[in-house]
Amino acid sequence: MNSTIHLNYQLTIRDYMDYQFQFIKKSLLTLGLILNVVLLVILLAITGFQAGVKEWKWMVPVIIVVNGAAGALYYMLMRAVTGKSFGKGASAHQYDIRLSDEGIRLQTPATEGNYAWSEVYKVAESRKRFFIFFAENTALIIPKDEHDSALRALFKAHA
Repeated sequence: MNSTIHLNYQLTIRDYMDYQFQFIKKSLLTLGLILNVVLLVILLAITGFQAGVKEWKWMVPVIIVVNGAAGALYYMLMRAVTGKSFGKGASAHQYDIRLSDEGIRLQTPATEGNYAWSEVYKVAESRKRFFIFFAENTALIIPKDEHDSALRALFKAHA
């Protein structure tokens, strides 16, 4: 591939939230599993560890409601924290990126840089975005668009 893919876009808070989720999805699943085990033990203790069908009829809805409430609370907290760290200045989230066989050229209103493919730690993908990680917790967020297949080919060849 000898062509250059040029992308110019503005990140949204949803892009940033998806990026944050990339870091915590494993720990979030672990925390959810632990929460469910603890909740199950508490509910079984309430029934004297002799839960029958009658008890399970009310315990399962309780577990579902607690999981739903925990998920909603997590989303609201993540949205609030992400909003603070994302900031208010829209121009700060404007990106101009050129990706080629030579590497990645990134330009924002505040910074400019060139990165070789050897500097890429890994590339991850969500349903709507690519994440080019330069370290375990530092990534370039690229919303998916008409360049998806060309970007995948470039990532496969170099990252």
